[in-house]
Amino acid sequence: MARPEDIRALLERHVAPFREADALARESVEIARSRQAAEERDRRRRALLDILSLVNAIFFKAYQLDDPGRWRCKEQLDLHSHLIDIGVDLQWCRMLAGAGQASEAVSCAVQARSEVEAELRTLPSAT
Repeated sequence: MARPEDIRALLERHVAPFREADALARESVEIARSRQAAEERDRRRRALLDILSLVNAIFFKAYQLDDPGRWRCKEQLDLHSHLIDIGVDLQWCRMLAGAGQASEAVSCAVQARSEVEAELRTLPSAT
């Protein structure tokens, strides 16, 4: 007849591989979550840097003009498109995308640049 300690040892031998598999599965899930978070951070960073590049391009095009009339440039349309799925309300960038005069665009671009840079600073750092 088997003693209680023999039964416990037998059970422990049969359960050990499942415990190891569970630990490996948990570790794999944690690695996948970390990778996903890093990829999302990098995607958002690239998107914000693309927006910042457009803001700067609009600023320099508008700054060079001395025309109080209506004014638009291709980068404003591109900026509008980039803002669609960024997932952050960048109010000054939206105003810049719709600015209809060069002076308005310059003013909005200065604020938009600060707005995007502030958003970049909120991103978690790479580990």
